[in-house]
Amino acid sequence: MAALEIILKKEIEKIAKRNIRKELKPLIENIKKQKSTISKLKKQIAELKKNNSAKKIDNVKIDVSNSELEKARFSPILIKKLRKKLKLTQLNLAKLLGVTLGAVTAWEIGKTKPNAKSRKGIILLRKISPKTAKKLIEQDKTIV
Repeated sequence: MAALEIILKKEIEKIAKRNIRKELKPLIENIKKQKSTISKLKKQIAELKKNNSAKKIDNVKIDVSNSELEKARFSPILIKKLRKKLKLTQLNLAKLLGVTLGAVTAWEIGKTKPNAKSRKGIILLRKISPKTAKKLIEQDKTIV
C-alpha cells in the first residue's frame, strides 16, 4: 500500500510540473519579448539623449534677467578666471562673445569694461561647462 501511495504521489508531481510548465511557457516567452523591447528602448533613449544634447548646444540662448545683470560683477580678474575655468584662449572667448580679441584683452587688463550685450554673454558663460564651450567653439557658434 505504501508503494502505491509513493507511485501516485510521483505521478501527481509529474502532472503538476507538466501543467505548471505548460502554463508558464507563454509567460516566459512574453518576458523574453519584453526584455528585448526594453533593450531596444534603452538604445533609443540613449540616442535621443545624445541628439538632444547636440541640439541644446545648437540652440544656446541668452536667458539672463535684468536683476542678474545688475548683480553680476565684471572685474578684469573675474573675466580672466572665467576664461581659464572654461579652458579658453582670449581669441576663443572673443569668438564666443562676438567681440574682438582686443576687446577681451582690454577687459582683462582693466582698460575697458564689457558692454551690456557682452555682459549678458559673460553671465551665460558662467552657466556652461568647459565641454559645452569647446563644442560651441568647434561649431563656430556665438553666445550672444
